[in-house]
This record gives sequence, structure tokens and C-alpha cells, in this order.
Amino acid sequence: MDYSQMIRVLVDDEEKEYSVPETLLVEKSDFFKAACTKPWKEAEERTVRLRETDITTFDHYLHWIYRGVVFTPRPGTGCRRSVW
Repeated sequence: MDYSQMIRVLVDDEEKEYSVPETLLVEKSDFFKAACTKPWKEAEERTVRLRETDITTFDHYLHWIYRGVVFTPRPGTGCRRSVW
């Protein structure tokens, strides 16, 4: 896989910035595939803004696309466990 083409993702109203390989984003998401390949402003600027997504949610999403593991809270403990 080619990880050289990066997409800038700005998350939440704070616009926390992430730099993510385009290949990973488009492989896992039809939304990112469209944003990165169609003749849209996002593809031209190589920047996707997710103002209505909170930072923690996007952090979990990134963990899933990089590692294939989703973390969920263990009931009553606040600890996390891996779920496939």
C-alpha cells in the first residue's frame, strides 16, 4: 500500500488536525473515498473538515483503521477492552 499521499483531517469545532494516509481512509470509508476522489473542494485542498465529529470519536476511528480494533468501555470500570 502507498502511504505517501496524506489527507489533512480537521476535527471538531476546535479543528484538531490529523494527517492520515489517504489509502487508509478511502479503503475503510465511502465518505472519505468520495471526499478524496470526486471533484470536490476537499479533494483539491486535500483537507476534510469534520466539525460535528468529536475528537475522541475520531481518535477511536483512527485506532480502528490503523489496527482493526475497536475499544469499548468495560461496564462499571471505566477500563477499555478490545472488541473485534
